[in-house]
Amino acid sequence: MSYYSHKVTGGKLIKVKVDSKDESILDITILGDFFLHPEHVLEEIEVSLIGVRLSEDTITERLISVLEKNHAKLIGASARDFANAIMAAWMASDHNS
Repeated sequence: MSYYSHKVTGGKLIKVKVDSKDESILDITILGDFFLHPEHVLEEIEVSLIGVRLSEDTITERLISVLEKNHAKLIGASARDFANAIMAAWMASDHNS
């Protein structure tokens, strides 16, 4: 499991815990001081990322899809910010699985 904190331009913080294997997400937890409305969509985002290949574009696309499906809105961060944090956590782990 790898951890990373990402400070978004404008001051919001995204914290991620990522467990990976074979360049795919096994488990993920996303925390921080960003806003998501409705809040319960965060759990769906985490579930939707299980099994996803660790690629910034793929993760961003998945996040946007879940947000659009749920008519959800991120405030203080973007889907790309989340993808950046997830990729940074994975990179910080030296890709250990």
